[in-house]
Amino acid sequence: MDGSLWSKLCYWFTYDPHAPTAFPADVCGGGGFILAALGFGLLALAPTYGLGTLASGLALYSLGLAPVVTLAVDLIVSAAPPQRAGAAAGIGQTGTEFGGALGWLSLAAWAQQSTVMGFPPT
Repeated sequence: MDGSLWSKLCYWFTYDPHAPTAFPADVCGGGGFILAALGFGLLALAPTYGLGTLASGLALYSLGLAPVVTLAVDLIVSAAPPQRAGAAAGIGQTGTEFGGALGWLSLAAWAQQSTVMGFPPT
């Protein structure tokens, strides 16, 4: 599968609000979580197998989480009254961004602490 197809799939699930309706919600969400779990599994193997495994793991978990996040924000927005839909979408987006930032922060803190303590961050 070439890079352009991957980028089209990621774009489709991330930016097209009608993409999750092409599949049932349970298939879209469940399949997304399975893809994300496989991606995280590849990330765990990255120190052993190298940069290709790292890139594949990152791409796989990103592709898996895109439909899940889209469904979650759609659920948040649809539960809000029409006059509050913009605020609900903002809360959903803020939660997504904050969760990602918190994850990167904890990863960076762990890597820095591992380096300071004198053992490799593996």
